[in-house]
Amino acid sequence: MVSANTFGPTLIKGLGFSTQNSSLLNIPFGAVQAISILAGSYAAARFKIKSAMLVVQCGFTLAGGAMMYVAESGENRQQTLALIGYYFLAFSFGCSPIVYSWAIANVGGVSVVYYTSDSR
Repeated sequence: MVSANTFGPTLIKGLGFSTQNSSLLNIPFGAVQAISILAGSYAAARFKIKSAMLVVQCGFTLAGGAMMYVAESGENRQQTLALIGYYFLAFSFGCSPIVYSWAIANVGGVSVVYYTSDSR
């Protein structure tokens, strides 16, 4: 998803906005990224349900991709729907901290847990 950050203004310009407007319209993408990372990480830690938060974050990302697809398919392009779908793609960045914390929490692994519980 790094390409969404790098090529974001180009994607927005492809929707029919000017160069200056496309740069300015990329600002909310960063705000949605920050909010999704902070809110998703907080909720996963607070409610201790990482899988549900991962599904929610991925659901928003898939919805954004579907909105962009629907907005671009057809005879008349729907600029607003495509832009909102682009902003929804920022939720994919909220998945990374949850996946990393999940992997770090499993450092002991199943076999280590069985070994330490049997050795007592």
